[in-house]
Amino acid sequence: MMRCLAVRAAGRRAVSTLAGHMEVSGIGLHTGASVRVVARPAAASEGVYFVRTDLGGEPRIAASLDSVTDTRLSTTLGVGDSAGAASVRTVEHLLAALCGAGVSACRVEIDGPELPLLDGSAAPWVAAILAAGVAQKP
Repeated sequence: MMRCLAVRAAGRRAVSTLAGHMEVSGIGLHTGASVRVVARPAAASEGVYFVRTDLGGEPRIAASLDSVTDTRLSTTLGVGDSAGAASVRTVEHLLAALCGAGVSACRVEIDGPELPLLDGSAAPWVAAILAAGVAQKP
């Protein structure tokens, strides 16, 4: 998924981000936790990243292959050692939707450990991205 974002960004000078913000809430498939996701525009140099707003210090987790910590049943991205570790799970549908929409820079704030399942597809994420709009950044 992130390869798609890197290829899109490498092929042009401008980077796409959200024109506004989007907000999605729901229940995580694996954790059953209620979660709220707010995605906001980001600077071109920041790429796509997650911020765990429910954790102290609001750790930042890059959406990159280097951040993958687990792939059993879903993809988990994480950062830090065992004492200060932070992760976010079930990121596939949102990352696919961002890639498909051409968004290569985005701050994704999440107040729980897992993105919501929604209807089980990327369609609700795509709809939220299109409602927020996509803008080019130099």
